[in-house]
Formats: sequence, C-alpha cells, structure tokens
Amino acid sequence: MGENRLTEPSNCCLPLGEQVYLEVRKDYNASELEASGRYDKWILTLSGGALGISITFVEKIAKNPNPDTLWLLGVAWVFLVLALLSALWSLVTSQLGIRETRDELDLAQSEGRAPSLTYPKRFTRITGILNWVSLGVFTLGVSCLCAFSFANLRALHHEQERGIQHETTQTTNITATATKD
Repeated sequence: MGENRLTEPSNCCLPLGEQVYLEVRKDYNASELEASGRYDKWILTLSGGALGISITFVEKIAKNPNPDTLWLLGVAWVFLVLALLSALWSLVTSQLGIRETRDELDLAQSEGRAPSLTYPKRFTRITGILNWVSLGVFTLGVSCLCAFSFANLRALHHEQERGIQHETTQTTNITATATKD
C-alpha cells in the first residue's frame, strides 16, 4: 500500500515493441494518405463547383450585376482557378515525392545500405506548400464570391421593391382615372 506510483514503470510509459510500432506507423500512414486524397478531391470539387455556381448566379439571378461589384467576381474567379491549379499541382508533386522516396529505398536496397530518408523531401515540402496555398486561395475566392453575391442580391431586392411600388402606383393611377370617367 505504501508503493510509490511515480517510480513504478507502467504500461503507458514503456516504449512500443518494434512490430507494434511498425503496425501503428503503417496505420497512420494509411490514414494520412486517405485524408490527403479526400482533401485533394474536395478542394477540386468545391473550387470547380463554386466557379459553376457563380456563372449560374450571374446568368440566372443577377443578370445585370452592379458594375461596382464586378471586381469581386473577377477576383473570386482568379482565386478559385488558383485553388484548382494549386490542388492539381499538389497531386503531381505528391506523386513525385512518393516516387522520390521509393527510388531512394530501391537504390539503398540494391546497394546494401540503409536508405537515406531525411524529411521533408523536396517534393513533399512543395506538396505541403501547395496544399496550404489551395486552401488559402479557395477561402479567399469563396469570400469574394459571397461578397459579390450578397451585394447583388441586395441590389436585386431593392430593384424588385421599387418595381413593385412602381406597379402599385401605376395601378392606383389607372384605377383613379377610370373612376373619374
């Protein structure tokens, strides 16, 4: 009962065995690869979708957008295209990074030496940068697109209110003229 728990080794403080470590590491690698694939797919899907929605918005809803807001639409499109391009480039650099690491592993095996797996490798670093760029420019693009949309929806709402008031005034005038006759 007088045991000191701080000096006793417990299972939580022991290092993992080599086999357990390798299995856990393999699971983390598989999880990261899956998450990375989903991220790339979502950035490409959302960026392309946002471009399509913005074109539809201008074509169907805000047919005559406020000229003062057109710069927001242009900037949004530039950012969304940059998000698409940076996501596509990150797919390429990711493949190159895997190839770069695999080639070093193969070379080390053929030479009978331990692989030189210093990280981050060149293409792995570039992929990480491109992923952050795609996320950043996607966020900026959607923000500009939302600002453009809200500004033009507000303007469209005001135009509709004026149109309804104008029609009401005309109807009242016509009715008043008809009753005078």
